[in-house]
Amino acid sequence: MTSNEKKASVIVKGLVSYLKKCGDEGLLTDVSKVINKLVGEKDKVVVFSPTTLSLQQRRKAEKLVLNLVKRDKITVSFEVNKLILDGLQIKYRDNFWDLSLLGQINKLMEKRN
Repeated sequence: MTSNEKKASVIVKGLVSYLKKCGDEGLLTDVSKVINKLVGEKDKVVVFSPTTLSLQQRRKAEKLVLNLVKRDKITVSFEVNKLILDGLQIKYRDNFWDLSLLGQINKLMEKRN
């Protein structure tokens, strides 16, 4: 068992002990689901486009994402947001790249003000 695994084991045992003490052992399954969701979201990228992307467009977007996040492999999901008009918006962790027409319009409006 590695040092990190030992630390994780202590944390999990403490959590289980706390839940038993509070009479909430039934929450352990839900806690596990939340942890898995949070870990999964950490390495998930969402690409927003104004229309559904073709397979070829998705592949190009995935290559762009890999370059932006400097990773060899990552989970990319695609969502439609008609408000962006054209281009893409990319969300990864706390980062947001706005490569959309809406983003360009907003930047022009900010410069005018």
